Amino acid sequence: MREYTTQELTDALTAALRRAQCVLAPDRAILLECAFEASGGTAADKLSARVARFGECADKSLPLLGQYGHLTVFADTGSECGVPWRAVSDAAIAAARSLGLDVTIFIVSRTHAGENINLAVTLSDRYSQTLEAVGRTGLLPDCDEFDELVVSMLSEDALDRAAPAVIGVGIGETTDDARTAARTALARSVTASSEDPALAERERRLLARINRSSREVRLGSSRVTPALSVAIEASGGGVIAVMPADPFVNTASVTI
Repeated sequence: MREYTTQELTDALTAALRRAQCVLAPDRAILLECAFEASGGTAADKLSARVARFGECADKSLPLLGQYGHLTVFADTGSECGVPWRAVSDAAIAAARSLGLDVTIFIVSRTHAGENINLAVTLSDRYSQTLEAVGRTGLLPDCDEFDELVVSMLSEDALDRAAPAVIGVGIGETTDDARTAARTALARSVTASSEDPALAERERRLLARINRSSREVRLGSSRVTPALSVAIEASGGGVIAVMPADPFVNTASVTI
């Protein structure tokens, strides 16, 4: 059995947190500027204010989150690892403090076969939303019915709360596999397509399908683009997880 120290976990989480520092990536800022210019009114004002706030923190190298931020650590631990749950919690606290992040920390854990530890982090400010829908599917991403299934899983409430959303779609053999795949998809740059040409084409079609939705997705009194991007990650089949997150949620992962 491989033993992991709290310091090893702290170093790994610190590396992930550096990549997920909650500042607005340039590609998201550009897409958001287009979204709020198109929406006008209250929606434009609110989106513009948040973009400016993220941009100011990035320019001045300031921690954005303050005491109202949230850090969620997803610890996928090998069954042959010696890692007490408390060590992951202590490492998350130490990593956040080392980067000046005063955040509320949540730990979500699962176990897989093997010796490695997969750590995924999600950083968000108090206004951000990450939602989730999980269901069973016999459909593959290259089926036309797949688009309809994903759209049906995106509830009106979910899009209202996250729009303009970054949508991660995960497909796996189990619920945990699908959720992990969806979180991995969310970590991808919003301007990057899947390396699989078939999945990349499906992402483009699904994004267009969601944004053609007749649903009124609103921010304040104005209509906004339902989705900025769609990313699909597949590892097997049987279960699908759809995670719409607002574009101010940042994720990163690391394996040790």
